[in-house]
Amino acid sequence: MARARTLLQLRTRIRALADCEPETNARHPTSQLNTWINESWQALRAMVTDKGDLLYVKNVSTSTGVGPDTGKSYGLLALPVTAVRIHAIDITVAPNDVRELTPTTFNARNEYSVYGVIADVPIHFAVFNIGEESGATVGNGWIALMPAPDRPFPVTIYYLPAWTDVTNDAFVFDGFEGWDDWVAHDVVMKCAERDNDMQNVAQIAMQMKAESEKRVLSACSSMQRVAPSYGRDTARSQRRGRWRGEW
Repeated sequence: MARARTLLQLRTRIRALADCEPETNARHPTSQLNTWINESWQALRAMVTDKGDLLYVKNVSTSTGVGPDTGKSYGLLALPVTAVRIHAIDITVAPNDVRELTPTTFNARNEYSVYGVIADVPIHFAVFNIGEESGATVGNGWIALMPAPDRPFPVTIYYLPAWTDVTNDAFVFDGFEGWDDWVAHDVVMKCAERDNDMQNVAQIAMQMKAESEKRVLSACSSMQRVAPSYGRDTARSQRRGRWRGEW
């Protein structure tokens, strides 16, 4: 069942588990605990998503460009600025014809240009650039589309967004029952490390965190990140065979 916890509730529990009360404790100031809680919550969201549960996945609608990037064989699609993980990409080829792009490695970027195929309906994608740092900002990252699109296609990108740190004590962290246990014990381990673990707190927290992780992952769905679609996969293989001159 769902169990939401406020920042204050999480921090209070962590202070009790780590024996670092009261709030005025100089060894573990509130600002430091808040930072660790936010870091651990982002790590939890990524762990759950990587396991295949889509609870924290968002989506954005956009469209492709046309043709390959200058001097290259693949097309480009802008990576959502806040994306941490790309879970799936849908492409609308025609009304009532929505297809999923399958992930591939960037090493396959020239696969569809070997036999003269430069642009067509994209089949694969590969994230290869998370953006370039410039001062205090980061530019757009990029997703390669293979083959490059021969016309603009509407696309929907499903992704895990980056977590925005919170400092408001009333802010709620939303998850299933027991998921906040993982966060609490992860932060307790950091507290123990800073304290040089004089009372073996880290060892206890590590064990409790491992048990919490088992509960978290057992609650996640067993869905594969990309599920096969046999009918459509067969059609894709046929199209790919024609592109590569195999029949």
